[in-house]
Amino acid sequence: MFPDAPPFTPAQRDLSDRMIGYWTRFAHAADPNAPGAPPWPRLLPRGRAAVVQSLAPGPGGIGPVDAAAEHRCDFWRQQAQDHRAGGP
Repeated sequence: MFPDAPPFTPAQRDLSDRMIGYWTRFAHAADPNAPGAPPWPRLLPRGRAAVVQSLAPGPGGIGPVDAAAEHRCDFWRQQAQDHRAGGP
């Protein structure tokens, strides 16, 4: 499809295979989890910490993370508040 694209690294290929497994299991049984695969956490209700799945390639790259902390939401909220208040 993309003849000039560089080949996947082994870590990228492993991530691709794991994602195919997650999506296949989710489509088949509404649960992406399987023995031996890093667990995929359920989405929590509003008002609780948003735990999402990190999908970085490589060892330890797949696993639950705090979405707000991972994306530095507190920092960006403060920047927006400072901007609205006419601050730095």
